[in-house]
Amino acid sequence: MADKKLVDLPLETATKTHDIYVVSNGTTDNRVNLGSLILAKVEKPVNISPANSATNVAFLPELSASSYNPLYAADTRLHRVFQVTLSSDVNFATPVVDVTVNSDSYKLVDALTASGNYIWRCRDVSVNGDVSEYSEVFSFTTKAGEVVKPSVTSPTAGRTDVKAEVFTSSAFANTGGSDTLSGSEWELYSDGTLVHSSGLVSGSVNYTFPTGVLVVLTDYEVRVRHVGVNFGASEWSDYVAFTTDSVLSYENYLAVAHHTSLIS
Repeated sequence: MADKKLVDLPLETATKTHDIYVVSNGTTDNRVNLGSLILAKVEKPVNISPANSATNVAFLPELSASSYNPLYAADTRLHRVFQVTLSSDVNFATPVVDVTVNSDSYKLVDALTASGNYIWRCRDVSVNGDVSEYSEVFSFTTKAGEVVKPSVTSPTAGRTDVKAEVFTSSAFANTGGSDTLSGSEWELYSDGTLVHSSGLVSGSVNYTFPTGVLVVLTDYEVRVRHVGVNFGASEWSDYVAFTTDSVLSYENYLAVAHHTSLIS
């Protein structure tokens, strides 16, 4: 039976590579390289999105990578570092984004430039101070332009007397190039469930829900996005919450008011 030898390799605070050799007859002249073993207390993340060499990426992309993966379950994550920089800055000396978040993903808050060439990476840091390797560097290119995220302007948030009225949104706008309005898309939710989707409302940033969609004395949330001829759809607006009135149409409202006055 061949001799066996157990070798203890220390775990490092940071990642460290160990070269492993088998030596016969006690001389290095007869050694065989078995390869390298990388030992780390925290596994380096794997980039997911934007994918490597992605094109037409939004100005405010969401960066995401694989889940935090420590060697020991008790070694929880302190934060993840995300970095984005121009593709020419290969050493990330002056990143345009350098943030720490306790999440597998991060959505940019400051817009990147149109038709920009960027690279990005991330790494994890544990509560015990263990630091993973940086993920592999991925590259991407942003859009030539995009439609600005709109807002719902009417009804205003918190209204409790909404009827069958025209829902309005902010004016169409775009950045980075030239574009014109193709239309808007509206979604209506109740208790987190989608109850109506408008499809493309051609040539307009406003919308009136069809008869029967809105129900009296019901809580809703509505959102909108604008669609450009050249740059496609914007991000969805923030939700606006509202409650419908006890009577939905002004004609019915007047009829009810008239009937009430006759009774009184």
